[in-house]
Parts: sequence; structure tokens; C-alpha cells
Amino acid sequence: MNNTLPVKLIAFWKNETSMVGNVSQLLRQNWTARVDEGVPRNTLKFWFTVFISVCMLGVLNNILLLTIISSSKKLRSGTGILILHLLVACLLMCAIHYPILGILIYGNNYWFILPKNLCSYIHYALVTTTYAYFWSDACLGINRFVAVIFPHHYAAWSTRRVCLCMIASTWMIGGLTTLPACFGYSGYFSASSSGQCAMLGTNLLGNFLLGFNAFTSYVIVGIVVLAVLSKIIWRRFAADRSSAVQVVAANEENIRAAQPQETPQQRKAYMKQLRMAGILLTSFTFCAFCNLPRSVASSYFSQYTSHMPVLLLWLRLLVGIQFAFVPLVFLAFNQDYRKVLRKRFFPRPNPIPPGSNDAITLRTAANQ
Repeated sequence: MNNTLPVKLIAFWKNETSMVGNVSQLLRQNWTARVDEGVPRNTLKFWFTVFISVCMLGVLNNILLLTIISSSKKLRSGTGILILHLLVACLLMCAIHYPILGILIYGNNYWFILPKNLCSYIHYALVTTTYAYFWSDACLGINRFVAVIFPHHYAAWSTRRVCLCMIASTWMIGGLTTLPACFGYSGYFSASSSGQCAMLGTNLLGNFLLGFNAFTSYVIVGIVVLAVLSKIIWRRFAADRSSAVQVVAANEENIRAAQPQETPQQRKAYMKQLRMAGILLTSFTFCAFCNLPRSVASSYFSQYTSHMPVLLLWLRLLVGIQFAFVPLVFLAFNQDYRKVLRKRFFPRPNPIPPGSNDAITLRTAANQ
């Protein structure tokens, strides 16, 4: 009686050990199958290296422009608040969301299997931040539209309260329209065999919300770009036409009066509007090129792209390039940003006045 209990415990332990061994073997087979059927090892390693490198560059670029704007009171007021928020969203994508996504994709093929509901939490935060970025871009476009088309109302639209309300609305729209998919009402979050999470619509409402968040902001920015460019071109055409007619009949005595010429202030305002239109157009084209292929493929052609994991990986990298290099677009087109950059990071030595004591001392030393 006393000997049967240890025997039963030993038999139970052997049975449990064999079951654990079988489970471990199945898991190893599952991991191998995932690697063989998903992304080739060398391709995944190369993609992961490039992906993380782009994220690191994005962190540096966004921090650089955030530092430039934050260091100047003039740059961080009005439109600067919206640009700062845009850069914060890009920084979140490059510093948190995309590195986590890259590690999950890489680890899913080598280290572990993604838990069933992990995409519902991680990808929800990623998608919400992405949509907040899209709507921030639309708010920035609306701000520029008012500045060029309705300049007399721009002061009311560029107050701190209005800008903060715009920023809050971007997160509310992105978060609330994505939330139903977490509970399976309008869609669901799914992970592919290669570990890539995606949000898919299951009904008309889900597909509408996907399209609404992914494409409406581009439509708004596109309309704003066309309106701003049309206004600038028309204003320039009208100025050239008025300057061509130098004199007119002022009264019945044929007194000729000259038309007023374009003032330096008007020329400066025109060039500033032209640079802002260039920023909007370049940013719109760059972001559409980087993001639309992934949005269209994952939203409306998922039944085809689900069998092409390598293509989805490189499309995801293309979206990461958008968040990493948008700050350089702003830096390239904004002269004020470049001035602060040179002043802060590349200061020039102050010239010595000719009549100062230092200048006299230097000349005396040179003569000796």
C-alpha cells in the first residue's frame, strides 16, 4: 500500500513529461512550418534590419525638428502647435509602435507564437495613432486653407484653443472609429502566419470606417492644395496684369495716375504662401505615395495580399519611411526652421568690430 503511491506518482510524472514533450515538439514543428510557409529567413532578417534602421532615423529626425520648433516661441505658436502634434505622432510610430511591430513579426517566426488577442491591443494603438496622424495632416491643411483663402479670419483659427480642439478631435476620431473592431462589431484584428497584424472590415460599416479614416484626410488635403495653388496663381496673375497697365485716365482732364506697385511686404507674404503651398503639395504627394499602397492592399485586397507576406512587409516599411522622413520635408521647405537649425547647431563666430579693443590688439600683434 505504501509502495503503490510512489509508483503511481512516477507513472503520472512520466505521462505528464511525455505530454509536455509532445507539445514542445508540435510547437517546434509549428514554428518551422511558419518559417517555411511565410517569409524566408534571409529576407526577414534583411527586412528587420532595414525596418529598425528606418525607425531609428525617424526618431532622430522627429526629435531634431521638435527641438527646433520648441526652441523658438514664434515657431511653436499658431500653426506650430499643429506641426508639433504631427511630429509627436510620427515619433510615437517610430519610437514605440513600429519597433514593437517589427519585433513581433521577427519573433513570431523564430521565438514565439503571437497570442490570439494580442493584435486587438497592440494594433489598436498603432492604428489609432496612424489615424490621428492622418487627421492632423488634414487639420494642418485646413489651417493653411484659411490662412490663404480667408486671411482676415486666420487669427481666430490659429488660437491655442482652436488648435488644441483640433488635436483632441484627431485622437477622438481615430480612437472611436477603431474601437468597434476590438469587439468584433464592424471588423476584427487578425494576425497572418508571418505575424503581421491587420484590421479587417466584416460589414458595410467596417469597410466605410476603414475608407473614411484612410482616405478622407487625403481628399481634404488634396482639395486644400488645389484651392491654395489656384488662389496663389490667380493672385499672381492679377498682380502681373495690373502692373502691365502703368497709367489710366484718372478724370475728365486726362490726368494719368500710376498703378500702385507690389510692396516688399506683399512680395514677402506671397513667397511665404508659395513655400507653404510647396510644403502641402510635397507632403501630400510623399505621404500618399508611402501610405496608400498599404491601405488599399490591406483594406480591399486582403484576400490576395494575405498570400504575399513579403510584399506586405515591404509595404509596411514604405509606411514607416513616411513617418521617418516627413520632418525633412518640413525642414527643406521652411526657411525659418533652417535658420534656427544653423543658429542652434552650427553657430557662426561673431565678427569683431573694426574700432574695438580686440581688433586693435589683433592688428598690433599682426604688425609685430
